[in-house]
Amino acid sequence: MTRCSRDSYGLVDVRGQIVNQTNSEQSYYLEANFEQGDLRLDWTNTIVSNVAPGQRAAWEMIGSNDYAGGFSCRITVEEL
Repeated sequence: MTRCSRDSYGLVDVRGQIVNQTNSEQSYYLEANFEQGDLRLDWTNTIVSNVAPGQRAAWEMIGSNDYAGGFSCRITVEEL
């Protein structure tokens, strides 16, 4: 994850890159959880498709809610 902050509209913008460390083309399901302590405020997801072996692919997700106070982003990744 290279970014976890508010965008110019006050929404949460989280982005990064995924690296395919396998020997075959892969697709990935990514889920972002936006949290304050143990409380999950919101979540969103995306799919990154057809990443070649050894290659990087950029991803970005936007949280749909405007949260008061600080927050953190937690990303989970699954191969499809």
